[in-house]
Amino acid sequence: MRNFQRGFFFISVFSGLFFMGLPAGPVFASDVRTEALDMFVIIDGSSALSGGEDAAMGWLCDYAVDGILRDGDQLTIWLASDPARELFSGPLSGADSKETVKSLIRSVTPRGDAADYAGALKAAAGKEAAAKGLTYTLIVCGSRAGYVPFPRTKEEADLLRYSRIADFAGWRVFAVSQAIGSRVRLAAAAVVDSFAD
Repeated sequence: MRNFQRGFFFISVFSGLFFMGLPAGPVFASDVRTEALDMFVIIDGSSALSGGEDAAMGWLCDYAVDGILRDGDQLTIWLASDPARELFSGPLSGADSKETVKSLIRSVTPRGDAADYAGALKAAAGKEAAAKGLTYTLIVCGSRAGYVPFPRTKEEADLLRYSRIADFAGWRVFAVSQAIGSRVRLAAAAVVDSFAD
């Protein structure tokens, strides 16, 4: 039964990330997360995000930091500038750490014409492979007219094989999980097994 609950939690939370209009919390009272989460956030560092950065960073702070993350979760943030660089990596512990992270996110200033998404996605995929618990990657990118939209290359598209996109005015967000295919299969098997019990 534990595998079923874990699988159901994974599907319901990941579905909540995929369908951005849904709340980030549990679907049922019994769906309380007991496992730590590793969240990887990639923020567009190019001018493609100019004009949409306040709304995008506000959403990221409200939805991801305040809505999903809790004490003990691990957060890594990359700025997809040219080249990609890590802005923050560490565990969250208390309201002060969340405020520090939100202040860092709100301080991002998009500039330049290039964003190294592939570099940030490869780094996130490497950390995801090493993580022991639940993992999610969120990519916030600009959609300003005149800039080539993300994904731009086959390599970037391949790294987004399992993703969901939500469009907003001047920006968009991708929820990505490199490992969702195998996890959904395991969760589906757990559901079948639970009926046999």
